[in-house]
Amino acid sequence: MNSLLVFAYIRAENTPCNLRETPDGGVCVCTSSYCDYLEDPTPEEEPRFSLVSSSKAGLRFESTKGLFNLFKKYYIFDYDQRMRSQTQNETMQINQRFSPARTVRLDINRDKKYRKIVGFGGAFTGAVSYLLQKLPQELQDHLYKSFYSNDGIGWNLLRMSIGGSDFDLEPWAYNELPENDAQLTNFTKLDPRDAIKAEQIHRLKKVAKLENLKIKGAAWSPPKWMKSNNAWTGFSHLKKEYYQTWADYHLKWVEIMEKNGLPVWALSTGNEPMNGLVFMNFVKFMSLGWSPLHQAEWLSDHFGPTIRNSKYKDLIIFGNDDQRYTFPNWFHVMKKKRADSVDYINALGVHWYWDEIFKPSFIDKTLEKMPEKLLLITESCIGDKPWQKSVPALGSWYRGEKYARAFLQNLQHGYNGWIDWNLLLDQNGGPNYVDNTVDAPVIVNTNNPNEILKQPMFYTMGHFSKFIPENSVRIDAIRSNVNIDSVAYMRPDGSISAVLFNSGNANVEITVVDSVSGTIVINLPPRSIHTLLYHTLTIPCDLQSSKYGFVCKCTADYCDYLEEPTLKSDTNLFAVSTSKDGLRFSVTEVEFGSWETLKIKDYHESLKNWETFKSFNIDALDVDNARSLFQLYEGNKRFLSQRMTKSSITINRSKTYQKIVGFGGALTGSVAYLLKKLNTSLQDHLYKSYFHKDGIAYNILRTSIGGCDFDLEPWAYNEYPENDKHLTNFTVLDQRDLLKIEQIKRLKTVALLDDLKIMAAAWSPPPWMKTNNNWTGFSSLKTEYYEAWAKYHLRFLELMLSKNITIWAISTGNEPLNGVIGWLFVHFMSLGWTPRNQAVYLNDYLGPALKKSPFKNVLIFGNDDQRYSYPAWFKTMNSSRPGSLNYLDGLAVHWYWDDIFGPELIDKTLQLMPNKLLLNTEACVGDKPWQTRGPELGSWERGEQYIRSILQDLQHNFNGWIDWNLILDERGGPNYVNNTVDAPIILNTDNNSEFYKQPLFYGMGHFSKFISENSQRIEVKLSSIQNSIDAVGFKRPDNKIVLIIFNSAAIPQDINLNDSVRGMLTINVPARSIHTIVYM
Repeated sequence: MNSLLVFAYIRAENTPCNLRETPDGGVCVCTSSYCDYLEDPTPEEEPRFSLVSSSKAGLRFESTKGLFNLFKKYYIFDYDQRMRSQTQNETMQINQRFSPARTVRLDINRDKKYRKIVGFGGAFTGAVSYLLQKLPQELQDHLYKSFYSNDGIGWNLLRMSIGGSDFDLEPWAYNELPENDAQLTNFTKLDPRDAIKAEQIHRLKKVAKLENLKIKGAAWSPPKWMKSNNAWTGFSHLKKEYYQTWADYHLKWVEIMEKNGLPVWALSTGNEPMNGLVFMNFVKFMSLGWSPLHQAEWLSDHFGPTIRNSKYKDLIIFGNDDQRYTFPNWFHVMKKKRADSVDYINALGVHWYWDEIFKPSFIDKTLEKMPEKLLLITESCIGDKPWQKSVPALGSWYRGEKYARAFLQNLQHGYNGWIDWNLLLDQNGGPNYVDNTVDAPVIVNTNNPNEILKQPMFYTMGHFSKFIPENSVRIDAIRSNVNIDSVAYMRPDGSISAVLFNSGNANVEITVVDSVSGTIVINLPPRSIHTLLYHTLTIPCDLQSSKYGFVCKCTADYCDYLEEPTLKSDTNLFAVSTSKDGLRFSVTEVEFGSWETLKIKDYHESLKNWETFKSFNIDALDVDNARSLFQLYEGNKRFLSQRMTKSSITINRSKTYQKIVGFGGALTGSVAYLLKKLNTSLQDHLYKSYFHKDGIAYNILRTSIGGCDFDLEPWAYNEYPENDKHLTNFTVLDQRDLLKIEQIKRLKTVALLDDLKIMAAAWSPPPWMKTNNNWTGFSSLKTEYYEAWAKYHLRFLELMLSKNITIWAISTGNEPLNGVIGWLFVHFMSLGWTPRNQAVYLNDYLGPALKKSPFKNVLIFGNDDQRYSYPAWFKTMNSSRPGSLNYLDGLAVHWYWDDIFGPELIDKTLQLMPNKLLLNTEACVGDKPWQTRGPELGSWERGEQYIRSILQDLQHNFNGWIDWNLILDERGGPNYVNNTVDAPIILNTDNNSEFYKQPLFYGMGHFSKFISENSQRIEVKLSSIQNSIDAVGFKRPDNKIVLIIFNSAAIPQDINLNDSVRGMLTINVPARSIHTIVYM
């Protein structure tokens, strides 16, 4: 390291700890008027990081900030060093303040992922409820906020006993009387003790602003009359005649809790079943003994079916709820007794009390057998052993460290969360009716009930729970030695949270190397715990090698996204890059006016990618023998240009052209069918990937009115009765459209998209309306049904609106030439139109019907067919019905023959109709007989086809671009006539648990993500010796300039950018790459 940087401690929005020394260490004092809090200090910009620190010396959630990649050391001043400097006005050198440090390297690799977090929490026992009642309301609120708010330690789990527990003032259960009451006639409402808890929990949720509190219930004991020993404790088991009653008891509690506004998230099969079987001689509190054999019988025949056949069938059931040493044998025995018993269990509950003796291998073996089960610590505390101090050791850092070690070990071994025991206790470790006193994270000052004392345990737990929220995914954090312990997570927002624990008595110098963000070196004080936080705008692509190139894999747990970077100044610029080599939305920043060339590194040029890249066997050009001669020719042209050349791009923002309406894709029947196969999380990733601003920000969705070629079968509304021009059977939406509506609503929710523009088109009416009485073939609409066909469209609009789905636009019909000249090779649904007949239909029926209806503002797009039909189609329509074109708001073009028919056909059309919107409304690759049918996974060449087409269309005044299917399977379907094609996203139907984003997806995204609605094209002049560089530019409504540059050459290229306002900049772009450049 070439220099040193003292790490000045800069608090975030932090109300600091009011530290009070104790014989065992220090506690933070909270009163009604003051309590310490910390807002999440995670920086929003790269390459910044924050470090939150607590230590034995007295640091408590001290927040400090820094930067990656400065080649400097950061020093964390411990509490005593800071205090000494402040009180004695000392000026000390770094080497005086810090003893020689041990060193360690920590490599954080976000590409390797493990299990997800469910959450963290504690228990709301009778003792906790009793103590809370003694506190002033303001102090109660501080406790709730300290544990459960985002500014506290962010808990989201809460454990409750069903009836009493050991931490109550006395043992109790529901329906103690009348005895032998199998119908539980006296269990109709919450016991007053639980009613008080319910009131307190409602207050907790309100104060902590916590909507999704997960409540887990567990029973310690049934009423005594259900038990073999007719006592609260001792050797016992449940009488068999009450197996169903005990299951009903749990269900009643869930029902009554819900009536009181507290839905229950999970139940366990019972607290610590071994207590009534083996440990009855020294466990003096409430218990119920179970052997795994008997519990399997009860679970399989009674409890499981009772819950799964109720309205609470989705309730999580935790098994075991006992010590680690019972794993995995407990479940092996259960399964032998009742093979299906373990199937009723969603999760495994572990108590931590003997973890120091029984190692995590017990858990590893369990997860090997049941990897799909959630795994949580469901109870923990210190002071429970005879050789430990049974009352609180106020301020004990040693006890805090025990928690830190246990958390780290359990998270490293696959745990999904941790539930502690009592939220708070008194200074004697109670109240507890059998004097089973223990310690707790927060202690009530018995001498002064206006104070609560936060212990080191509270903060060590908080270093995990506060910064590792629900659905965070553990990633690799590999230490070079044991000088520290650590665990790392990628949070749902893409930021990284890494917990660093130095349990030694010396400083540790840690070098953190992140696979994306870079390197930092931090000197950590002794006996300290830290949470390192940093944000990456990119959740990077999980790059996978495929036959034709590379794809990005998405699963329910992980999918790549990019939050648009923030411009830091008027001269700042960022470039987002994708390449054949493997870049996917990679971000590079620079300032205008820089004399140095901005070099955008390709994927393999980054050291962190080189090991991965070496293993990929790829060629500069991967040619499929089935490809067209045209594609081969294009590929060879690229290889003719091997010399580095310099191109110039001049941006003139004063000369403007068309405005953008948007970009999108199609929700066909095939897409809806595939989406239904995905679990909710994976569906949401697809919706977010396409339509969220952190995805590629689509805002248009095309769908069919009735069926289309990408359905499981041809279909239309009102197929029967035949010859029914009044459409008497078209009164409700088909189930296939109801499924689409459900998916669209979810899409809008997940993507936070209010203004989704839905465009609808019909492929075919019911066959009885057609001249050939068939779905396909040479056909036209019978003239007697022109009016009925117009009403058919209106009825669809009405029924969609009744489901709160507003249609933005319709077309005059999909590809009308398929039923006129294309019927010999088009075997899917179609309706033939000539332009003359369509003019009559539009002018005399559809146009007037729509404009006189409540849907008069719905746009009508004409043609919806290939470029080669332009402008002749409209000229003929106009000659047939001179007013017909006035009903058209826009022109819809399909791209399939654009390689042969040039854009001058579109230019001529716009000269005739300059005020019409112009959209590409359908596109896909793999449709031609000479192309590979279906997907070519990872094909960069297919991605380039999209890029060239979108560039050309935008340069010729298109207002937007709509792709075809959002997702297809590996064969390019399903499709009822095997008309298989490619799509930007492909589903792995072997498991339905992952999909692959292709270069097509990112090629589209370089336009759709950054060119927002109402952006206006500006003049971009290109000067290049070769034709390997292409570009288009826009000015967005937020006044940012967006420039898309495409390099089709097989070598890097230098490009001089010359903006009329910002000046000059030279960029070196990699071979075969596309870039979106954004600046003010």
